[in-house]
Amino acid sequence: MYARIVGLFWVVGDLAGLALAQTGPIEDLNALPAPELYQRACAACHGSDGRGYPGGEWRERTGLLTPPPDFTDPKFNSREPLEDWVAVIRDGGRPLGLSPQMPSFGLVLTEAKIRELAQYVKSLGHDARYPPGELSFYRGHRTTKAFPEDEFLLISNYERLRSGGTVFQETLYYARRIGPRYQWEVKGTSAFATGEAVRGEIEVGLKWAVAYDLAHRWIFTVGLEPALPVRSDEEWSATLYGTFGKALGDRWTLQSSLYLKWSPPAGAEGWTLRWSGVVHGIFTSARRGLFPALEWTVERALHAGVRTRVWLLPQVYAALSRRGHVALSIGPEIPLRRDPDVRFRVRAFLLWDYADGPFWMGW
Repeated sequence: MYARIVGLFWVVGDLAGLALAQTGPIEDLNALPAPELYQRACAACHGSDGRGYPGGEWRERTGLLTPPPDFTDPKFNSREPLEDWVAVIRDGGRPLGLSPQMPSFGLVLTEAKIRELAQYVKSLGHDARYPPGELSFYRGHRTTKAFPEDEFLLISNYERLRSGGTVFQETLYYARRIGPRYQWEVKGTSAFATGEAVRGEIEVGLKWAVAYDLAHRWIFTVGLEPALPVRSDEEWSATLYGTFGKALGDRWTLQSSLYLKWSPPAGAEGWTLRWSGVVHGIFTSARRGLFPALEWTVERALHAGVRTRVWLLPQVYAALSRRGHVALSIGPEIPLRRDPDVRFRVRAFLLWDYADGPFWMGW
């Protein structure tokens, strides 16, 4: 307890000293270059080099309740956009569900100086091989997310069949980043249909962020997903896809995926082409909020005698935690052309971005 009290006084005293050490008004603090400002206001907790005391002595040195992050880690450094770093420096940790011991500098520094400081801190771990967090757009249901992520999802689908039956489908999805641009994933799906035995599927995948452009805010990703049926009459398959993500100004984002699925046992009739896309509206800068979206899917089996299927999926993406790392998305999938099998679907998922902290934190 003594160490924590000392740490809190250290932070407060450092801020006070930062102001009192000036011979002019507080506004003069904004004349300090970002590296010097970091050493005066941030180094006590985050370390002089931004590494956050990797030797484990952060409790004794700072009295903090949670370990400070390593700003020099490019994976951590690139995960969130610059605007989130600006908000934390300006408003403190509490509004974004982070440590309440992170103080607010909004009354001491100008917005321009706060942005300069945030850019300096992010520069400590900058690595151009890592796509920046500005390109991490919200996920849709049918469209693959372009940005490589550390995520866990519970996905639920409900189908009403034209035959009068129903199908419930549950999927557990786990994804983990590998290095700067890769992600591996595994999905386990169970389907419960009226009058039928439970069937399932196991799918693994590898995703690679091929290229990105921060200035124009786009990212392109390719991936491969082989799938094996479990207690099912279906054959194994493999899906090759490409996904493009793009910011459309400050209020909208677009992601679009093109998939080519092949089931080798089916021979020449085993090819299916699918195009999906989703547009999200971003009407708040807060991490918690409601973000409406519209998604579409066009699917066609590449052999004669099969009609093209077209679906629309209006949905809402609800970021539930202040960190934005827990979210719920739900919406009805409506056929634009009569589907011979399915009358309508309802799709939903619960998402946990576990790299941003435990599920129960940041609310």
